[in-house]
Amino acid sequence: VVGGVKADWSEEGAGSSAAMAAGNEGTVLPGQNGTGNEESLAAGFGLDRIVAGALTVPVDRLDETTVAAPPTGGLSLAPVGTHANNWLLAVFDRSGLVVRAAGDWRALKWSKLLINLVANAVCAALDMTPKEVYANPQAFWVERQCLREAVAVMDAAHLDAVPLVRFSVPQFAWAIRSLPA
Repeated sequence: VVGGVKADWSEEGAGSSAAMAAGNEGTVLPGQNGTGNEESLAAGFGLDRIVAGALTVPVDRLDETTVAAPPTGGLSLAPVGTHANNWLLAVFDRSGLVVRAAGDWRALKWSKLLINLVANAVCAALDMTPKEVYANPQAFWVERQCLREAVAVMDAAHLDAVPLVRFSVPQFAWAIRSLPA
């Protein structure tokens, strides 16, 4: 079962639909950004049936009604439990996506969260475009503090940033830690 919408993965939420679709042996890949989905699902399905994912395929808006996914980006996967789920890598690889395996699912999810913060969270919170945020010293300071906090949480949790398809997240995390404000 691949989840592709924002959802409450508790047993009362989307987890109940996933349970019906996955049956007693299926694998569940929640496709959402952020943290917490895998833990909620593991509580109901067990660790070995859950696979964490980070999708880095951009979407281009061609006009008011048309979007397209360019042939860039890909999917990184990591098992939540001890079962490798290599068959899932092969399935997505045959789809034409660039697929990469990661060893630490928590590091994978936090690495994706880190790149999702860029020109996104602060723009939404301040109702500004990326251009406006980066042109405004106070808004840019907020953006930088958000990134620094995310890296600090990763460091405190002993999570090393992992490379994602098209994104050198370890180097980005280094820059956040090291470059002057």
